[in-house]
Amino acid sequence: MVVNGADVLGHVGLSQPDAATLEPLLAQAIGMPAGPVGSLTRLFVTPPGRGHGHATRLLDVVAKKAADLGIPLVLDVSDDDHGAITLYERAGWQRVATTRAEWLNAAGENALLHHYVSPETMRKPAQSE
Repeated sequence: MVVNGADVLGHVGLSQPDAATLEPLLAQAIGMPAGPVGSLTRLFVTPPGRGHGHATRLLDVVAKKAADLGIPLVLDVSDDDHGAITLYERAGWQRVATTRAEWLNAAGENALLHHYVSPETMRKPAQSE
């Protein structure tokens, strides 16, 4: 979390879903690992915190934690979140699949989700069960 006094400027989470629950193309891209993977969740930086590198630092924190845990790191992002997509791709994340979500977007359609793998995960040799 990034704070300035009592104000939260940014936040990121790391969940550990089982690899068996991943989108199949995403699981294939990370080598079908057995057990948990790291999933980046809830990354945001508030408008006053933007432009100071907080999002990049939060990405680095999660990448380091996933590396410390020895787990691959992935994320999903909605197609309409252009700022996040730009951030992830600029940071070297690789899009490996695109699917339709079960939930609806603002237009009332099943949201289009892009699935990404971290640059650190892409550099590792694929691990199979």
